[in-house]
Amino acid sequence: MAQYLRWQDPRLAWDPAKYNNISKIYVPVSSLWMPPIFFYNSIQTDLELSDPAALFDYIFTLRRKTTYYTTVIVIPVFLSMVIDVAGVFSPGTSKGENVIFN
Repeated sequence: MAQYLRWQDPRLAWDPAKYNNISKIYVPVSSLWMPPIFFYNSIQTDLELSDPAALFDYIFTLRRKTTYYTTVIVIPVFLSMVIDVAGVFSPGTSKGENVIFN
């Protein structure tokens, strides 16, 4: 959604011929007037402005199936870790093969 507004600030209007043909000036943004703009619900009849920073408190309950997470995540990860550690620290075969990381 985009909305474009245009207005004229009379403090920035002048005749360049009266001021040595100066047609451009640089002005700090803080000295420019800008209209106070805010969005509101057009269906709502009463308009109440509030502080833009609001504080919300949330209370929620988290329910988990611990048996599901244990059997699907914890046990497979633990078994995979045990197999990996056993493979790294196991002695090589009689041919002298070992696990080597590059």
